[in-house]
Order: sequence, then structure tokens, then C-alpha cells
Amino acid sequence: VGTSIFNELEGANKEEGIPTWSFQEVMQDLLDGETLSRIMWDDEKYIFYLDTHDEGMSPYIAVVGDDGNGWPWAPSQEDLLATDWYVA
Repeated sequence: VGTSIFNELEGANKEEGIPTWSFQEVMQDLLDGETLSRIMWDDEKYIFYLDTHDEGMSPYIAVVGDDGNGWPWAPSQEDLLATDWYVA
């Protein structure tokens, strides 16, 4: 995951009719290895994915910004209840 994902999403926005779902609906996609984002964050361009590559650690949800830097992430109440999640 890196800046190439953001190049692919450059034209993606809600005006283009991206199908969106609740976090609960996209959770299986995340577990299946898909990357996720939210319409709300298109300006910041955050991509979420399940990181399973750190040896000695359990899998965790990670986020990467458009600068290519990533970090572990925990969803807020707003994120969990949002209905603007999409498979990136």
C-alpha cells in the first residue's frame, strides 16, 4: 500500500456515484484483504487495510496517508456508525 493507490483514486468522488456502505458491511471486505476509505476523507485521502505482515503481532487495522506513511488505527464511534465507506 502506498502512494500508487491514491493515484488510482484521484478521480474517485461521491459525484461519480461510488457505492458506499456502513463499516459493518465493509468489515468482511477488510478481512478479505480489500482496502477501504470514506467519502468524508477524500480530501485527506486515507486508505485503511488489515496489516498482517508484522511478525509477532496480531493483525490490526492500519491507515496510510497520501504521503505514503502508515500507522495503526482504531475506528471512532463516528467511523463505526458512518455509511460512506467504500472499497478503495
